[in-house]
Amino acid sequence: IKKLLLFFFVLFLLNTCQTAFAKISDNRIAVGEIYPGMSYGQVRKIYGDADIQSGRGFKSWGNYLEISFSDDNRVQWVHTNESDDIYTPDGICIGMSADMLTRIYGTADFTNDGAVRGTTSYLYQGNTRNTRRLTFTVDSNGTIIKISAEDISVVNSIY
Repeated sequence: IKKLLLFFFVLFLLNTCQTAFAKISDNRIAVGEIYPGMSYGQVRKIYGDADIQSGRGFKSWGNYLEISFSDDNRVQWVHTNESDDIYTPDGICIGMSADMLTRIYGTADFTNDGAVRGTTSYLYQGNTRNTRRLTFTVDSNGTIIKISAEDISVVNSIY
């Protein structure tokens, strides 16, 4: 009977681990080598000067990368929705199947309807500060159409 109880206990643990939410390390929360908290100078070393600068701290590099900077010129959020050659540190990019998200990151911490009809957003929180998150927007065909990395402690304070 002890072996049977042990078997069910192990089975329970395995099932619990499979349904646990993903907590990814903060150093994996980035888009195109840009991490929340980086300085504008660090971003310029990677991508050069911004093509468009508008609004309070908003800068854009072509149609492929948009970044919002805080008053002290630190990245608040970065996202891409145009380029299939800008990757997360784990190799996810626009155009990939949403199935890759579960394979790479596990079950999302939050899933909700996206801002655009017919889309779904998958949010993965960081594990060390718990304020950073990686968000993927997926269309009705299951294709990733937008990737965002942000520090929600900064983003929430400006809304």
